Amino acid sequence: MRGFLIDPYDWDEGYAEHKAFELKLAGGLTARHWQVVRFLRSSYEREHEVPNLYATCEANDVGLEEFERLFPDGFHRGALKIAGLRVR
Repeated sequence: MRGFLIDPYDWDEGYAEHKAFELKLAGGLTARHWQVVRFLRSSYEREHEVPNLYATCEANDVGLEEFERLFPDGFHRGALKIAGLRVR
């Protein structure tokens, strides 16, 4: 599935670190990356759906420009892949 997990419950932090390495995130995952990734994971587990980019940014007090710096591959191909999620 083009780098996305089939089952989001197969995800773990090791997967996230490996995916960040594959995506060539300079310096790996920072505390700010983890904040966003953990928010995405907990929202999915609670709501059984992926929050959108704007809800993610608002909940984490991350501006769009900062988000783009954190995840240069974008929301779907960057943040969601690292979080082991995908929009269906």
